[in-house]
Formats: sequence, C-alpha cells, structure tokens
Amino acid sequence: MRATIFMLVVTLTTASSAPGATVFFDDDGTHSIDDATFSAVAIDVRSMTTVNVVDPALIGNDNGFLSINATENGVVNISGGTTVGGMVQALQNAVVTITGGNLGENDDGVSLRALFGGRIDVFGGTFSGTFFEAGLGQFNVFGTGLSITDGILTGTLTDGTPLNNPVSGNIVLNDISVIPEPSSLVLLACGALSMMTLGIGRAKRDQSEKSDCL
Repeated sequence: MRATIFMLVVTLTTASSAPGATVFFDDDGTHSIDDATFSAVAIDVRSMTTVNVVDPALIGNDNGFLSINATENGVVNISGGTTVGGMVQALQNAVVTITGGNLGENDDGVSLRALFGGRIDVFGGTFSGTFFEAGLGQFNVFGTGLSITDGILTGTLTDGTPLNNPVSGNIVLNDISVIPEPSSLVLLACGALSMMTLGIGRAKRDQSEKSDCL
C-alpha cells in the first residue's frame, strides 16, 4: 500500500506587514503594547478586553482613518508611546483613559471621538487634533484653568501640558485647581472631630441635668 503525504503550507502575515489592517483584541484579557508592532495598523479593543499603551509604543493606521477603536465594553489606557494618523475612538460603553503619550505626531493630529455611549477621559498627553463628542458619548477633560472659547479648548492638563485644541460637542471640563491640599484635609478632619466631641459632651451634660431634675 502506497501512502501519499500531502503537505499544506500556510503563510502567516504579521500585523506590521499589512498596512491598513486592523488587529482585534477581544479575549477578555489584559494586554500591553510597548513596541512598534502596530506601527502600520489599527487596533480594535472590545468584549471587556483591556489594552495598556505604554512607552515606547508606536501605533498608527496609515490609511488615515482609525488608529485605536474601543467598543463593546473595551478598555484602553494610554500612558505613553506615540499614536499617529486617524482617530482614537470610544463607543458602546468602551472607555479610553489618556494620562500621557503623544497623540499629535502628524500635521493633522489625532482626533479623539467619544460616541454612542463611549467615554474618553483626558488627564495628560500631547494633542493636536480635535476633541469630539456626539451621540450620547462622554468626553471629560481634567486640568486647571480649562475653558472653551469660540470652539477652542485652552488650559492645562493635570500633567502640566497646555491645551489649544478645537472641540465639538459636549466636552465636560473638570477643574481640579480647587482640590484641598492634604494638610487642609487634616485640619478639616480635626475640626470635624472636635465638633463631634463637643456635641457628645453637651449631650451628656443635658442628660445629666435632666436626671437631676427628676
């Protein structure tokens, strides 16, 4: 009996060799991007999956549309790295939190879009694109001296980065300049404790006086 062996050759193409492609993160796990693997593709994060973007990550879709798409309860935390081209987008209960990183490498910048129940929270980072909210999205900016005049957001983010960005939609400004210092919080706590002690002492005296009357 002659056995015939068939060999199947499968060629795998990595994400970085397919410009304009999209790589999906949807396994409910947690992933970190800290290199240039996704420098020519978009990433799509969904299904309770978390992706952390840290230095020296490089992400960018060279088709000029989407760089990072968070949807369907996906979570993206950007604290470093560089994102180029296209948009960073959150929709359908996804959350994108930005505390650092460069999202303004190219001339047009990277626009941030919170749409259809998605949320974007900006605490830090470098930006040159538009901050955009529509369709019941949530877009929160945290910093000091924040204001919007004639469609331009100015002020300083919590990491000290100045803003001068066009905005569209309902952008919620959270000014943290009025947060008390720790020493002030201690004094407030001590004052509250003193008031409680005085109140308890007064209540005991009143109760004693009533007993004497009886």
